[in-house]
Amino acid sequence: MSVTTTNSNLILDIKEIIEPYEEKYVEHFKISCILHTEENDLNEEDGVVVGHLSIFRDYLKNLSDYIEVTLYVPLGTFIYDIYPKLDNIEVTLIVTKQKYQGDSPFKVQERYKAVFLVDKNANVPNVQNYKKEILNQQHPYALKLQLLDRGVEVLRIKTTQGIFTKEDNSKTIKLDEFIHSIVSTENKKILIDNKNPLESIYIEKVDNQDTITKVTIPSLTRIVELPEYLQTKKYGIYNAGLGVYIQKFGLNHFEYKKSFFTYSLYDSSKFDNQEYKMIFFNPIDGALAMTNKITYKYEDKILRAIIEPINNIESTKEALLMSKGSGFRVSNANSYMKKPVEMTKDGPKYVRHQLNTEISNKDRKDNLTFGFNYGVSNNMFNYTSEILKNQGSYVNLTVNHLDPDFIFPGGACKIVYENKEGKISEIFGVIHSVYITFNAISQNYLTGYVNKASFFSVATNIGVFIDADQF
Repeated sequence: MSVTTTNSNLILDIKEIIEPYEEKYVEHFKISCILHTEENDLNEEDGVVVGHLSIFRDYLKNLSDYIEVTLYVPLGTFIYDIYPKLDNIEVTLIVTKQKYQGDSPFKVQERYKAVFLVDKNANVPNVQNYKKEILNQQHPYALKLQLLDRGVEVLRIKTTQGIFTKEDNSKTIKLDEFIHSIVSTENKKILIDNKNPLESIYIEKVDNQDTITKVTIPSLTRIVELPEYLQTKKYGIYNAGLGVYIQKFGLNHFEYKKSFFTYSLYDSSKFDNQEYKMIFFNPIDGALAMTNKITYKYEDKILRAIIEPINNIESTKEALLMSKGSGFRVSNANSYMKKPVEMTKDGPKYVRHQLNTEISNKDRKDNLTFGFNYGVSNNMFNYTSEILKNQGSYVNLTVNHLDPDFIFPGGACKIVYENKEGKISEIFGVIHSVYITFNAISQNYLTGYVNKASFFSVATNIGVFIDADQF
């Protein structure tokens, strides 16, 4: 006999999530656009309609979203009004969110720099001998563009430099305060449409609580690289890796801010101390996650969502412990200026722990635990990050109808499920990637094109790093 959600221990949590909202709510999104050329602003009234939208967020390797959009455009309009201007175009996306603000739909809009994707637009028709009006009677052209955040493009190249000392600042400063101060100062120097590109700065609590009395930032250091510079080249910030990302984040259903995030990558224990929390429920029966219109609630800074059933979690078991070790040995550079010895009646005696740092995160079952010798350093944080990175696995979560702007970069999440004994179990992980696809509800793109409206369902795939110790 199969087990269904109705006799699941998760049923009470799931019922709370799928409970209808008091306010008006629709599961789909409406997305419209304005295509800006040097001469014209083209929108739905001109036949420019959004056909598809995908967003990829890589919190390990990228700085901001990779966005691709497909616009359906009248063929004549494309050939005469857009194609000659493709070297300098922009697109404004207007997204109508799911929850109404009173009786009115709530909209969020963003203007992007648009890049013509040559490899994905290889079928540009050569029909310039026909008049625009005649071409507009043909099937619309599917124009594929990459969208670049204009604020991020400026922040990406903004640099800083200087020598910061105790005398200059009148007091010592902590690493998180230092990063916040530099990024905030440089952000105020940039204006995009008369606004600073960043609306908020989130810096996860740092593990290195030492204060800075003097630090030199090399000339032409990009501000987006400052946290990584401090993590790997200077003092170290987090024990569990470091990431930087710029993303629009929803504080609630009606307040979204473009934010600068600095966070650790491999520390799922930070879940309890996070201001915003994400909890994913994994029912045995996946029907609710795939067919129900309401699959999440976002209230009081807590996101609760129903995911499609997880097939498996691939554990590295002891494979990486055997090849890469479970720890490290490094000599502390600061100790070389001291005396790592103990004076005895028989003369000086070398005291190993005053000079060396030796750490093991997990012992092998066969007791052959080892760690590599990394030489001399005064930054242990980078080495502990590598150890934690090598001792984890990934699991993919899929949520339907979720507003993806409620997921924040590098955030820890909790996955709740029933184990083989039917008891509630929890796994904690860190979100490393998010892949979002907005798919047109109408199977026939011409329907949305003729109606001058594009309604979309959304599927969100979330890559979560799981510490192997939890398996």
